[in-house]
Amino acid sequence: MVVMLISCTNNSLAQTESKLSNQIDTTIYDLAEVMPEFPNGGMAMMEFIRENFKLPNSNICIDVKTKYCIEYIVETDGTISNVKPYKNKSDDNSLLTQELIRVVKLFPKHSPAKQDNRFVRARLVVPLNIDFK
Repeated sequence: MVVMLISCTNNSLAQTESKLSNQIDTTIYDLAEVMPEFPNGGMAMMEFIRENFKLPNSNICIDVKTKYCIEYIVETDGTISNVKPYKNKSDDNSLLTQELIRVVKLFPKHSPAKQDNRFVRARLVVPLNIDFK
């Protein structure tokens, strides 16, 4: 009877491990072994932003110098999701914030994050210095 109980316990653990391995990991990593990267690196990302950012109203003269942080999730396939302001003190609905969000949503696929030799979701925060003169 004892052997049967041990056998059932081991079988139950194996079934639990099997169920866990079949579940999709939705964890979002702020720090992974390998973090996501924009194609060709950070300088290419800044160039992409410069090329795609459109001043919301070009008829207005702006003398603004401010810092924005935009956060987004890089999915396991490298696509971008959940783009939003990152704890900005500025108005989250400002035209500049909305334009930065629009541009980040245009980002090409990144190389995805890796943890324990598998692709995982990861959060990136991009600090952007805005200087209009």
